[in-house]
Amino acid sequence: MRAVIMAGGEGLRLRPYTRILPKPMLPLGNRPILAWLLDRLVAAGVTEVTLAVRYMGYVFRSYFGDGKQVGVPVRYVEEAEPQGTAGPLRLIPDLDEPFLVVNADIVTGLDFRDFIAFHRSRGGWLTVATQLRRERLNLGVLEADGERVLAYHEKPERVARLGLGIYAVDPRALAYLPETGPVDMPEWIAGLLADRRPVMHYETEAPWFDLGSPEQYFAVMERWPELEGQMRASGKGRSGLEGQMRASEEGRSELEGQMQASGERRSELEGQMQASGERRPELEGQMQASGERRPELEGQMQASGQRLPGTEWRGSGE
Repeated sequence: MRAVIMAGGEGLRLRPYTRILPKPMLPLGNRPILAWLLDRLVAAGVTEVTLAVRYMGYVFRSYFGDGKQVGVPVRYVEEAEPQGTAGPLRLIPDLDEPFLVVNADIVTGLDFRDFIAFHRSRGGWLTVATQLRRERLNLGVLEADGERVLAYHEKPERVARLGLGIYAVDPRALAYLPETGPVDMPEWIAGLLADRRPVMHYETEAPWFDLGSPEQYFAVMERWPELEGQMRASGKGRSGLEGQMRASEEGRSELEGQMQASGERRSELEGQMQASGERRPELEGQMQASGERRPELEGQMQASGQRLPGTEWRGSGE
């Protein structure tokens, strides 16, 4: 099976790091994020990889070349302008058999071989890898009808089914891509659904991390010695990684929750610090202007019998 890796984004949320390297080429251990993903795909039986690149595309070409170090041929298509998360597929010839589409900035223990088999067995035109995520809200939630309260739930759990940025696609679905302009996956899938074409979802509990934000990237970086050890322990036969990762799934889920909370707090603090830093020149200017005007204001207020806070006036006899 062929895999198309979407690697054209600029990674704006990860600036300034992505001013030096494109997001999928940021390091995890001593290798890029994308190298680990390609290992998983090749272990699952992928026989050819196409990288859809735009931002700093030369970095991908320089590192992966023609794919000799990956173990399968690696080819490239380059977007002249941003084409969205699905649009680059229009640039790739000969997509005449089922293929994978995967975002380049994820790390996952997903069993790609099972995912591919599921897609082929269900007859869907497109299959989305999904995962249920549960989040405990920190506040009470009310249900209301106008001004009348119907129910009050104390810190309820919210459950959502998330798309993981991993898709299996039948070539027939390509006919539903608009001919021009950027197009994202949700728009493409909406077109299929509107025409009643079968779109399936494959639910997995495998570990999955989106490294597109600073908090998630740094959280995985902190855990990487554990995850890298599991990768290396499976050697070239990396298909065994799924079992290892599932075996410690409960512990990893707990750590993931802790890291997510830490990441959210980190993001909040970084935002506050950035906002403070951006306002510092403004505030310093205001304070300087206030200091320069203080003698003037003191004179005016002394004449009117008032005083500025913290100021002691001295008479001529003092």
